[in-house]
Amino acid sequence: MIPQSVTPFGHWNGLAEVHRDTYRVFCVIAGVLNPVFGLVYQVTDPGAIDPLWGRFALSALSLLLLSLSYMVPWVEANFIVLVRGYFYVLMANIVGLTMLNGFSYQYALGMLFGFTAMGVAFGLGLSKRAAPLVRFLVTVVALAVGAGLLVPEPEANLWIVWVCAASTALIIYVVAYAKIRGDESAEASEHRYRTLMNAASDAILIADPSTGGLIDANEKARELLGRPLEEVRRMRIAEVFPSEERARYVALFEAQVFKKEPITEDLFIVGRTGESIPVDVSASLVDVDGRKLIQAIFRRHRYEEQLIQAKERAEELLRLKTSLLNNMSHELRTPLTAILGFAELLEEEAEGEQQEHARVISNSAKRLYETVTSVLGLAQLEGGTSAMTLRPLDVSSHVAESVDLLRPLADRKGVGLRVVRHEADAWAEADEPALSRVINNLVGNAIKFTEKGGTVAVIVDADDGHVRVRVQDTGVGISEAFLPRLFEEFRQESTGLARSHEGSGLGLAITKRLIEQMGGTIEAESTKGTGSVFTVKLGRVPAATPVSMPRLPVVPQASRKRILLVEDNADTRHIVRHRLQSLCHVDVASDPTRALELAAQHHYDAFILDINLAATQDGIGLLYSLRRMRRYEHTPSAALTAYAMPGDEEWFRAVGFDHYLSKPFTKQQLFHLFMDLFPRETASLAAQNTSHPTYTHA
Repeated sequence: MIPQSVTPFGHWNGLAEVHRDTYRVFCVIAGVLNPVFGLVYQVTDPGAIDPLWGRFALSALSLLLLSLSYMVPWVEANFIVLVRGYFYVLMANIVGLTMLNGFSYQYALGMLFGFTAMGVAFGLGLSKRAAPLVRFLVTVVALAVGAGLLVPEPEANLWIVWVCAASTALIIYVVAYAKIRGDESAEASEHRYRTLMNAASDAILIADPSTGGLIDANEKARELLGRPLEEVRRMRIAEVFPSEERARYVALFEAQVFKKEPITEDLFIVGRTGESIPVDVSASLVDVDGRKLIQAIFRRHRYEEQLIQAKERAEELLRLKTSLLNNMSHELRTPLTAILGFAELLEEEAEGEQQEHARVISNSAKRLYETVTSVLGLAQLEGGTSAMTLRPLDVSSHVAESVDLLRPLADRKGVGLRVVRHEADAWAEADEPALSRVINNLVGNAIKFTEKGGTVAVIVDADDGHVRVRVQDTGVGISEAFLPRLFEEFRQESTGLARSHEGSGLGLAITKRLIEQMGGTIEAESTKGTGSVFTVKLGRVPAATPVSMPRLPVVPQASRKRILLVEDNADTRHIVRHRLQSLCHVDVASDPTRALELAAQHHYDAFILDINLAATQDGIGLLYSLRRMRRYEHTPSAALTAYAMPGDEEWFRAVGFDHYLSKPFTKQQLFHLFMDLFPRETASLAAQNTSHPTYTHA
């Protein structure tokens, strides 16, 4: 049952507007009646002290408030308070005129009339507190008493006037108090009704049976229809049904409401975007304090609800998976930075057996990094979050460079590795990191599965439409039965105790996904015991002008820049400082507090900031703090972070970082970051050190 006094959603938020409208009406009445009373007094008592200009001024003030309440937001927001202030001014004027005219009968009666009218208007504008009205009533009664005492020979009986004023004030207060209590009771009833409506698991619509217009709806109905309540209340019940079936659906609906005939077929309603939603409908007439209303309950079909629940579960699992990937990426990249960094240092500085040990550590760390990257890459590909930048790429040169990186591996195993370039001008639309990964996976697999003395050939050729890369080996080969499952995740031909080669079983699956994202294809041919051939085809494009990489300069001591590195991991601090010490002066800080102290004491030419500093302020907040120092408003900055998921680099650049380097990083990548931080200086110095080797991204 719906109480008749109950109003729809938003009623109590609209009370202030109701009160404003009440006061607006009073402003109109005051603007008209105030000068009218003055004219009447002039006719009935020509000798009265009552200048018409004063009444017209007060009338103009009331009409001005009324106009500004529609035009000026501040006046509209404070209109009730301003009108209450106008009440005080108007009553003070009326009491003053009554006193100046010796409390004549006409003015005493007019004062009581004005007091009653303004008291009632004041009370109508109250919501939950009577204190403002009490202050107004007491003030006016006190003014009337004080004014009467100042008149030596009043015409009217002051005691009667005072008693009438006090009685009027009491009656107005009692009525206003009852109104406030009634409003509170109605609000409580509204809250109970609204709570019950919104607790329902089905959509509920309330309609007028005479017009079919909707009166109210609960939250589930608004979700089902996809419309706000204001729009729903402008609809008719028939409009929730599809236009092509509306007449038939309305007939079935009315038969259930007025004749109590059950609906035995499926009905559909229309969502905001026009989609048809299958529902079960239960509608009936309800009596609300003598008023007939239609109560219609719409329930989604059970299978529809199950689909929605399954979709919500899948979305939640995707969110959890994304969160796991982010955490996994961050937590693994930080220790790998130290392992790879120190392994590189040991390889460079150690000799003999120790150098060999360092090489084993380095290779194992790289293999772990590749495995982690493979797992993350596969998940990103499955979720559609793997970002690629396709551009014209010299496939022939790129393949040769990628294969050269794997030559030491082939040499150690005793496998011959060669590149055959039948087409020197073989350009394709590709993503450089993705293509590198494809070549690394295919050639790495070929070397791994080829025994000592065997050969691996990488052949590049092209025709008018495609560039082909063939990786051919004389290895163990693949059985015909396993070939159809070759590109599936975690699939390896040798498993368990019979497993003869290490690997995650993800390389070829990721390779296929990457090639397909670049618009290409991959095919495999193999004979067990003879070898395999993998053929990658990419769309051919016209050649682009190659861009040469700048040379890394030798920086003289006097010309070296000063960099502030903020990193909470001691191993990473050591690696970065050691690598850059020949290029610049590096000061280090492990937390934002120390970083800000150093920034205030010295002048830095660039900042390299970790993001997750495990302190009260992260790298982004620290960058903002540094930017607030005038000397560092335009100082170049780089984010050094293990946050390396798709979109992370774009986010860090958007919040203010100029450059980005993800962990783990190689020596070459760190040097490249240095050149990005100081492009003009390194370009100038590179011209003076032309014999220095060129560094590129690893």
